[in-house]
Amino acid sequence: MPLMTATMLRRRATTHWRPLAYRLGWGHATLDDALADADAFLAAHAGAACEMVVAARWVHAVAVDPALPAAEGWQAALQRWQAAHELDEQALLAAWVVRQARAPAVQVCTAMPKALVEGVTALARRHHVRLDRMGPWWAPEAAAWLEGTATQDAGEAALLTQTLNEPGWSVHLNWLRHDGRWQLADVWSEPGEAA
Repeated sequence: MPLMTATMLRRRATTHWRPLAYRLGWGHATLDDALADADAFLAAHAGAACEMVVAARWVHAVAVDPALPAAEGWQAALQRWQAAHELDEQALLAAWVVRQARAPAVQVCTAMPKALVEGVTALARRHHVRLDRMGPWWAPEAAAWLEGTATQDAGEAALLTQTLNEPGWSVHLNWLRHDGRWQLADVWSEPGEAA
C-alpha cells in the first residue's frame, strides 16, 4: 500500500476533529452497489477521517431492556433475531457483524452484513481513510430526540413513537416511560417512508 500523499495528510488534518459524514448504502438495494458507491466516495476523500452512517436496510436492530445485564441482553436480542429472521447464533455470527450498545435508557444490539463491514473496512484501508464510526444513521438522531422537546412535552404519556425517514425506508422507535425516565422499548425498520 502506498504511503499517504501530502494531499491525504492535509485531508486527515482538516477532518481529524470533524470527520466527514458518509451515508453508506442509502438508496442501494444491493451490496455491490453500496460498496461501489463507498469506493467512489473514499477514493475522492483519500486520507480523510470519516463517519459511516449506515442505511436502515443494512442494519438489523433490536432494543432490549436496558436493566438487563449485557449477556442477557444479547440472548434476548438473539431470540428476537431467530424469530424474525430465522438466524441462529452460529449463522448470525458467521454472516453478520454484531455490536451491543448500552446507556442508562438504551440497550441495542445491531447486526450489519459482514461482507459490507469488511468491504468498507478494506476500501478505507486502501484509500487511507480513518473510519471513526460505522453504525445506524438513526442512533445520533434518536439520542438528540430523547433530549428534545418531544419527550419534555409528553405530559403523562407512557409511550412515545419516534419515526425517522431515509429515502425509501423508515425507522420506528418506541420509547416507554419507566420510573419517570424514558427508555427504548422497541426499534424496527421497514421499506417505505412514513407520512
